Amino acid sequence: MKYAIGIDLGGTNIKGGLIDSEGTVLAQGEVPTFAKEGPDAVMGRMAKLAGEMQAKSTEKVEGIGVGSPGPLHPTEGFIYTTPNMPGWENYSIKKKLEALTGLKVMVENDANVAALAEGWKGAGKGARCSILLTLGTGIGGGILRDGKLVNGATMTAGEVGHVVIDYNGPKCGCGNNGCLEAFIGTAGIINRAWALLEKPGTVSILRDMAGGKKEKLTPAMISQAASKGDGVALSILRETGRLLGVGLVSLCNLFAPEVFILGGGVAAAGDILFNAARDEVRRHAFAPASQEVKIVPAVMGNNAGIVGAAGLLLS
Repeated sequence: MKYAIGIDLGGTNIKGGLIDSEGTVLAQGEVPTFAKEGPDAVMGRMAKLAGEMQAKSTEKVEGIGVGSPGPLHPTEGFIYTTPNMPGWENYSIKKKLEALTGLKVMVENDANVAALAEGWKGAGKGARCSILLTLGTGIGGGILRDGKLVNGATMTAGEVGHVVIDYNGPKCGCGNNGCLEAFIGTAGIINRAWALLEKPGTVSILRDMAGGKKEKLTPAMISQAASKGDGVALSILRETGRLLGVGLVSLCNLFAPEVFILGGGVAAAGDILFNAARDEVRRHAFAPASQEVKIVPAVMGNNAGIVGAAGLLLS
C-alpha cells in the first residue's frame, strides 16, 4: 500500500487529506486560504496542513499532489495566472512547497484533478475516455483518455468552459464572446433568469426568494423554485441544459467519450438539466458516439479535489 497527501487549493479554503493507493481518505483537514495575504503566506498554511496529514501516517508518504486554480503548467508546477487569487502570476507552487516540506510535489489544474478522481474511483471508473465538467461560477473541465489527462502541447487543454457556442453571444470573463461559461456559468444563468423576471406580467416566486434583488439570486434558488413548479425557474433550467448540450455536442464529436460527468453546484439541478442536455446531444452529435455516450452526475463530492490530487502520485 502506498500513501500520498492530496491538497485542494481554493480561493476560500485549503483542503488536505491523507489518501492510500486504494483511493481511501484516511484523514483530512481544512484551513482558510486568506488569499489576500499573498502566495507565500498561503503556501505556509498549505505546508502546515500537509505536515498534519503526514503526521497521521505510520508509513512513508510518496509526496504531495496539489489541485490548483489555473491555468498552470503541471510539469513545472507553476501558475500562469489565476483571477480569484491576485499575485500568483508565474508562481511556482511545486518549488515553494517542496522547499517547505522536503516532499515531492506534483501540481495540476483543479478541474483536472477532479476528473482524475472520477476516473479513478468515481463515475468514470472503467471508461476509456471520460470528460468531466464542473458547473459553477465558471465552467471547468478535465479530459481523461486511458487513465491519463489530455493536456495538449501547452499543458492547458480541457478548458471546456471556453468552447464558443455563439460568437455573437455575451462577453465572457476570459474576454471572448459566446463561451459556454458566459451562458451557463452562474452569472449567465442569473442574467437570463432576471431578464425573464423583468418582463411585464411575469409571475414567479423567484423575485420574493431573492428579495427583489438580482444580486441575491442564485442557481440554488432557481433549482428550489423549479422543484415547486415555478415556470420561470423550469424554463431557465431547461434552457441551461440545452445550452450545455450544445457545448457537449462539440466535445462528443471531437473525443467520442463514453461518459460526460457533471459536477459543481449547478449540476445539483438534476434531471431537468441533465435530460435537456441529453436530448441536445442525441439530436445533434454524430452517431454512434451520440447514442452511446452517458451523461451522469459526479459522485466524488467534496473529496474529489484531495483524492484526485493524491492520485497524481498514486493512480
